[in-house]
Amino acid sequence: MRFISIAITAILLLGCQNSSTAMPRGTKALPSKSDKIIRDSAGHYRIYQRPDKSFYVYKGGRIVYDRLKFISPAALPGKNNMQALDKDNRLLEFALYGAFPDMPLCGVGMMEYRIDISGGTGGFDVGIMLTGGDMENYPKAKRQLHKVHHIATISKSSVDDIYFAKHKKRVKFEGYLDSTMLYYQRGRQYGIYGKLKRIDTRNTVALHYSILRQRSGLYDAMKFAGKDVLLQKNGRWGCRGKTAIKYAKLAPYRGVLARFTLPDGRSGYVTDKGVEYYD
Repeated sequence: MRFISIAITAILLLGCQNSSTAMPRGTKALPSKSDKIIRDSAGHYRIYQRPDKSFYVYKGGRIVYDRLKFISPAALPGKNNMQALDKDNRLLEFALYGAFPDMPLCGVGMMEYRIDISGGTGGFDVGIMLTGGDMENYPKAKRQLHKVHHIATISKSSVDDIYFAKHKKRVKFEGYLDSTMLYYQRGRQYGIYGKLKRIDTRNTVALHYSILRQRSGLYDAMKFAGKDVLLQKNGRWGCRGKTAIKYAKLAPYRGVLARFTLPDGRSGYVTDKGVEYYD
């Protein structure tokens, strides 16, 4: 019975190797002097790179993950916080903790805003409004509460429709807007219109924004996947800010990796820096 139990446990572990949060027992070893420390999590674990460019994870006097092509912290759902590719290009997701966590932002002094895109006779109007926040510490802000401040009017002669990510016409945020983009449609094609940029950095009530135009060209298709924008042109796909438009197929990013297939049939994973790892 003991043998059967061990065999079942081994099968379960193998079947879950791509998403396991359990730390493997690993192999007792000492890092070589020729190996370079890539990441040191306050002594909790270390990531080394050998002269042959392969990586390994060292924890508690053992090598717990070895012969990795790629390894990186990644924002993943659940308990896992690391992604790696093994020597066979298989995706591994696992937990390595011990790094200092991000501290939450203090809410004191934060203002609440809303930016709307509305259609008018002159075009699409973009306006911002203060909707709430720390009025106790900044009583002058009350004068601006619920007043619309005009940002821009976008002519309907240049775009058929304009919107934020995921085709939203409204964005709510606290504090200051960070790299929020405007996208547009013209006929059956799509483009990136520009980025909202704060232009008055001295005023506590940040109601002064402009649109920094982008010259991105037009695309045949545009898909919003999480925080990413997948773009298609001439039958090829890419991810804005991460990859070239060159793939026959490109899956949405999970963490820092996305699965791809090239027109010549080669496949693998591409990082959020555009580095490819082939099967």
